[in-house]
Amino acid sequence: MGVPKVIEMTLDALDTQNKIHVSFDIDALDSNVAPCTGTAVRAGLTLREGISIVEALRDTKRVQGMDIVEINPKLGTPQDVRTTVDSALEILKSMFGYRRSGARHYSNLDTGILGHEQ
Repeated sequence: MGVPKVIEMTLDALDTQNKIHVSFDIDALDSNVAPCTGTAVRAGLTLREGISIVEALRDTKRVQGMDIVEINPKLGTPQDVRTTVDSALEILKSMFGYRRSGARHYSNLDTGILGHEQ
């Protein structure tokens, strides 16, 4: 079925009059981009798929709040924590209209999403 079809079906099922609160469970993402969670998922959603979901909800112009849950910085290495936080920030920023350009390879990062040395 694929993520685009699921997004379409979800938006069709939503009441068009009500506001939306988005609760994004970080462990839906693949463990390569969100390793610091209690239930890491191999072959989970790609970061791009997660962003696409949030963008589609944002584009309804009915989102009134958002939270990102299930991040556990006590699990994993410092690099795992940075990777997970960077992914969460990408998801959150997409709700505010930020558009990524190009691919990010987390295993090769020298600086974080905010440009700070790690």
